[in-house]
Amino acid sequence: MFLFSLVGFALIAVTPTDGLELISGFCPDFSFNFENRCYRYFATQRTWAEAERDCVAEGLNLVSIHSSEEQKYVKFLISNFDNNERSTWIGYTDAQQEGLWLWSDGTQDNFQNWNRGEPNNFNKPENCAVTNWGFFRRWNDIDCSEKFPFVSTVFTVSL
Repeated sequence: MFLFSLVGFALIAVTPTDGLELISGFCPDFSFNFENRCYRYFATQRTWAEAERDCVAEGLNLVSIHSSEEQKYVKFLISNFDNNERSTWIGYTDAQQEGLWLWSDGTQDNFQNWNRGEPNNFNKPENCAVTNWGFFRRWNDIDCSEKFPFVSTVFTVSL
């Protein structure tokens, strides 16, 4: 069960069991701050390209993940909006060059969280990545035309 409260201008949802919380801070509506970035979960299922296009239209990108702490936060964000914690698009793709995985926001590729044996292009080209795949809820490469919910992010402006 989540405790919701309004504190100042920040909406907070606390899950006491893991110490993480959703805090809006200076983020836009429906977005939450973690380590100077705003994150937003979109339940609407889109292809990877549609999801990235929807993000860019709002000045965002599909989420890039750069640490185990950030991965934990993205998983926590998803769990707050999807009780089933379904697979969710992230901004990781090797569509430009097979085997060269890049973040759609252009940030450095310094962290990976693949399931064992992934990425593997199972049965067809799989050039886009989801998080929350399989028993261990890690990353998997998927056909970009599949439809999944998605998480977006943008860097915040410090005041």
